[in-house]
Amino acid sequence: MANATFNFGSMFGSSSGSSVGFNLSDYAAIKNGSYRKLVGAVYGNKSSASSAANSKANSYRFEVKNKADRYAVDEDKKTDGTDKTDGKENTEKKALTTVQKNATSMKESLDKLTQSGAGSIYDKVSKEQEDGSATMEYDTDAIYKAAQSFVNNYNATLTTGAQSTSTNVVRTTRAMTNYTEAYRNSLSAIGISIGSNNQLSIDAEKFKNADMETVKSIFSGKNSYGEQMSKQASLMNTYAKSAAAVTNTYSQSGKYNYFDYSSMFSSKI
Repeated sequence: MANATFNFGSMFGSSSGSSVGFNLSDYAAIKNGSYRKLVGAVYGNKSSASSAANSKANSYRFEVKNKADRYAVDEDKKTDGTDKTDGKENTEKKALTTVQKNATSMKESLDKLTQSGAGSIYDKVSKEQEDGSATMEYDTDAIYKAAQSFVNNYNATLTTGAQSTSTNVVRTTRAMTNYTEAYRNSLSAIGISIGSNNQLSIDAEKFKNADMETVKSIFSGKNSYGEQMSKQASLMNTYAKSAAAVTNTYSQSGKYNYFDYSSMFSSKI
């Protein structure tokens, strides 16, 4: 069918010389939907191209962000990929383990000094006198040995505790020194002195010549110095153990230890 143009102007007797033409073949294309499909295809291709470009840009931005997240701790890694914080964490964990060990030893030495009654170091033993008679007296050598062990373990615990990175451990160390300072005069009376660095020292002769009943009252009994120190040793052991467990999870900088799960898969997303 040949294309036909109908002049609408002739219907109205227009004298302007202009005419309005309408192509019947265009009308048929509009009517059967072909024109709409053609227009949709043209603009659809442009839209698809634009979407593809945006998708590619977004994909690139995601990839860059993903890589940035993946290597967010690059400043903590060595050139061979190992974590720089590993050495620090291991050192810190070892230090906390030492705190636990010293606190446990301190608690064990105090157990001997705080216990009283049958089977304790405060049990009196028979001692022969110069005239051949026997009397029941305190075993000063055994008590001194226990007190010396406490002093040594106290000093070791104080040193490692004060250097700890755990706030709770340091706080417990401070509590130890405060309790000890409160008993300065009582301890001095039995030969135990506090140094300028808060370390303890024991005078063997003065201790053995001291009243053992006084020694017993300082270390044994409810709310005694020995009981308070025993509690602090237990707390420090617990805090150090907890801090060591946290060290296994978090790095020195406070970041969660990162594991790159993408290394488990061969395909790329």
